[in-house]
Amino acid sequence: MAYIQNEVELGELLLSLNYLPSAGRLNVDVIRAKQLLQTDMSQGSDPFVKIQLVHGLKLVKTKKTSFMRGTIDPFYNESFSFKVPQEELENASLVFTAMPEMIQPYPCPLFWMEYEGYCYRFFPLNKTWAEADLYCAEFSTGTKSAKLASIHSWEENVFVHDLVNSCVPGIPTDIWMGLHDRRQEGQFEWTDGTSYDYNYWDGNQPDDGIHSALEEEDCVQIWYRHNSALRSWNDNSCSQKFPFVCKIPSRTIN
Repeated sequence: MAYIQNEVELGELLLSLNYLPSAGRLNVDVIRAKQLLQTDMSQGSDPFVKIQLVHGLKLVKTKKTSFMRGTIDPFYNESFSFKVPQEELENASLVFTAMPEMIQPYPCPLFWMEYEGYCYRFFPLNKTWAEADLYCAEFSTGTKSAKLASIHSWEENVFVHDLVNSCVPGIPTDIWMGLHDRRQEGQFEWTDGTSYDYNYWDGNQPDDGIHSALEEEDCVQIWYRHNSALRSWNDNSCSQKFPFVCKIPSRTIN
């Protein structure tokens, strides 16, 4: 066994090579490495070793070691076997390359659904509008916390409504979203700070509860009524309790 120095100075590998003529197998034991530097450091600091069997100019097989996090002097002690007929052994070669750990995270947390760069989740919990928004804020992707869903197009409105319907099919339900005019009557805004550039109010909505003497209606829901347009919006009392949909930027949004 001996250390093999890579030509582009990616580090040193301690290897054991053994060929079994009766089986036509070339066995490679990757023991450990020293100062194992990867070709592209932009992907992280946990390199692995890629082992390629090449016959002539043709790539025959690729295998790789596991990841050893947090060290450039990893101890692997892993074995690999390549099928190489004895008559082809003279023209066969092995290529060793230090590679970055390539982890492509799923854009959304578990149980969330991705749509157009954002993640959504329906919660069948009856909460007031403020309670629902606080509940959403308990979830995050990186530095961004979730908020009650904002809606900016017909397509997104359909997606949010159908997300709820997929969870409780056939059961009509009203749901909170992040629109409100609590700070100034008639000046609607989203809790996530995005622009109020789309709406789908039902009939004479918003009406601020003019038919009710109980309290103002400053929070907005997607509601279900037999005589209303499907997926339409209504303003309601913020103290009412409904299920809700949360929204958060996916991990692919900077």
